[in-house]
Amino acid sequence: MNLIDIPITAFGLFIGLLLWSRMVHISYAVYGALKKVDVREHDKDLTDAHIKKLLRVVVAASCVWVLAFGTIAYFFSSGAQSGWAWFFGGAAATPALIAKTTRMALHRIKKLREQRVQL
Repeated sequence: MNLIDIPITAFGLFIGLLLWSRMVHISYAVYGALKKVDVREHDKDLTDAHIKKLLRVVVAASCVWVLAFGTIAYFFSSGAQSGWAWFFGGAAATPALIAKTTRMALHRIKKLREQRVQL
């Protein structure tokens, strides 16, 4: 491992987050167009069943994401230039960061619901 591999991995993670964000926006647009609903208005009062359904979709998308970028990273790992393997490995690690932030957001939603019930 070279010293340059760490910034390359961080850049791959950054690019992975940008791609993930675009994919989410496109999927919202497609869902909204097909169902003829405004997704932002539709998702204001999420039920537990709706959250679980969304989490299953995120897990499925994460598995596909890890397989795709992990395969590309493995393909490039055998070459003379290991920088590409670190870059795509960083992109493959994006769902781990998404999982952490999603868990934090769900925890906040749960706290807010409990506070609303107490009021």
